Amino acid sequence: MVEKKLKIIVTGALGKLGHEFVNSYSGIFDLVITDFIDHRDLDGLPYLKCDISNKAECSELFIWAKKELGSIDGLVHCGAVSAPGNDQVLTFEVNSAGTFYLLQECVEYQVDNVVIITSGWVQGLPSPEIKPRRFPIDENTVGTYKDVYHISKKFNEMNAEMLIDSGKIKKIISLRLGGIVDVDEEGLKALSTDSYWTRVALKDCALAIDCALKFNNEGFEYFLIGSKNRYGPHGELETWPELKVKLEKNGFSDLIETFKNHESGHQTFCLDKSVELLSFNPEY
Repeated sequence: MVEKKLKIIVTGALGKLGHEFVNSYSGIFDLVITDFIDHRDLDGLPYLKCDISNKAECSELFIWAKKELGSIDGLVHCGAVSAPGNDQVLTFEVNSAGTFYLLQECVEYQVDNVVIITSGWVQGLPSPEIKPRRFPIDENTVGTYKDVYHISKKFNEMNAEMLIDSGKIKKIISLRLGGIVDVDEEGLKALSTDSYWTRVALKDCALAIDCALKFNNEGFEYFLIGSKNRYGPHGELETWPELKVKLEKNGFSDLIETFKNHESGHQTFCLDKSVELLSFNPEY
């Protein structure tokens, strides 16, 4: 018996991560795609230009998607202002209002398999001012919020949890990504980063989306997504002396003792929840 393909809307489909997911998984899911720029061919998939900060355009997106797919099973929301430090009003309108409008459409169309792409910034990360003050950093670690970008991520998760608790959507997964890098283009050295942060390969981010769509549990869940190893500036596994220098530089001298048995390449981010519950198994 042939398993039915899930019918999915992908926002931000022409961005780096959206494009990677669509290219890698269009044979597994039945996809329609959208972004805010004019059409570019992407394997002949149905495409609609949509500014998600415009409520009317979000409504048109779902009307169009239902006509294309017949029904809508899920939403993969990659579309966003992608980093802090940009225009604050635009960031709020796209990242907060835009996500809110899309989730309202999910309620209207009974779309119950939603994956939101977010960042460790939802926890105020990366930030050297972490609480509780310990390593490894996990989903309960909180840093410092310094930008509307960070607050927008927090709002989106709070709104998602509210929609779940009220029974309006059955399942929403928030993927809290580290810094995305293209290892194929930049090499493993691109995964090198500060002691309180993680980076993650583009293809592993796309894998995390696949895992999230296939995650069977209902409710609201959030997962840190990063690389399984830490790397040095030349692409080799990061050594303890290299990490120690970073800990001292980043203001974590008081926590160095907790790393006394540290093995080369071992993560300072705890991915246990993602690995155990989401079955996330990154290549890097």
